[in-house]
Amino acid sequence: MLPYRRHPAKRAFAARWGVGLFAVGWMLPRIWPFAPYAAAGMALFQIAGLGLLSALPPWLYVPVAALLAVAATHAPALSRTIDAAALYTAALLTPLAIFATSLRAGREPIITHVARQVHGVLRPDVARYTRALTWFWCVFFVVALVSPALLWWQAPAGWWRTPMNGGVLLAVAIVFIVEYGVRRMVIRNFHHAGLIESVQAFRRHSG
Repeated sequence: MLPYRRHPAKRAFAARWGVGLFAVGWMLPRIWPFAPYAAAGMALFQIAGLGLLSALPPWLYVPVAALLAVAATHAPALSRTIDAAALYTAALLTPLAIFATSLRAGREPIITHVARQVHGVLRPDVARYTRALTWFWCVFFVVALVSPALLWWQAPAGWWRTPMNGGVLLAVAIVFIVEYGVRRMVIRNFHHAGLIESVQAFRRHSG
């Protein structure tokens, strides 16, 4: 185990730097689009960020970064496509893992837990609804994950990028709006928390 993994302060410091370096790697080819150097820099920054965020042994940082930099230098367009696909996949796999594991036997669905953080003891109908909503988001994340591959297979050329270029974010916004209306119709005589209150409860749960 890395030293900073044993100390909360060092872990938080490494996490901030890891996220920062990863973000720089993501932004570099977009603000400095002179391939292949931007793509190579992207790979270097991102592997440094991932190294800090993970339990990779330090001796792996340099060879892995070198391999990525060489690949990015020789195939910058492909590297950017792979980079976008990897970020998209990671952004969906992370909440999918959190939501799905909370549905395992003996555990409380994450949306049920967040609702309980806001409202205290939940009515049976609210508990059922929040469990079903947790399942819904799991299915949503799975569909979003496979949608680029399905579009690449069936849709016209280029459409497979739509989910990664904001399509999924638009879908999430629409689902939030529709779900809020459905929730108010299904669950009556109940104080429905707003988005900010729910986010604060989720942060308390994550902390």
